[in-house]
Amino acid sequence: NLTGANPFRRSLFKEGYFLMDRYATPDEKSVFTTGLRYDSNQKYGNKYTHRHTLSHWTGWGGRKIRWHGSFGTGYNPPNLNELFRPSFGVFAQAPGETIPLFPETSEQWDLGFEYVFPKSGMKVGMTYFENRVKNFIRTSPAPITNIGFTRAEGIEFEFARPLDEKWLLEGNLTWMSTNEGNGVQL
Repeated sequence: NLTGANPFRRSLFKEGYFLMDRYATPDEKSVFTTGLRYDSNQKYGNKYTHRHTLSHWTGWGGRKIRWHGSFGTGYNPPNLNELFRPSFGVFAQAPGETIPLFPETSEQWDLGFEYVFPKSGMKVGMTYFENRVKNFIRTSPAPITNIGFTRAEGIEFEFARPLDEKWLLEGNLTWMSTNEGNGVQL
């Protein structure tokens, strides 16, 4: 409880550093990127996360297909609002500093393709993705709490068509299913 303290004057020191590199074949048909992130948090300690991507162009007779995929990890400690939210009004609840909250950690991956039509330059693509989060921080309904495990998966469809030299028509559609580890929808 924040009784006697000003609930709007709290602080938490955190910092992060990111390093990324890109490797490509001389013809740029294959590209690999790798990244490493270091996070330091006054309350939750230090953590390294990473992300790697691979993309490769294939084709025949003027047709081009780009295959792509990625894999990465994530780390997300509770933010100031989740830790020190004042408790008043209809949304009254104990702040996170009185309810133990743990950092979210995650693994995510995706696989997909992009096809380019040779004459029109139109592109269509599809990507399947999955994201698994451990200790997901749920802020609603009250109280703020960690959920043991969540999973989000889906398919994204993309479309792009040049209308002329200056205009491009683009669109995408995403279908996504999110649930707790026990199958309950979020």
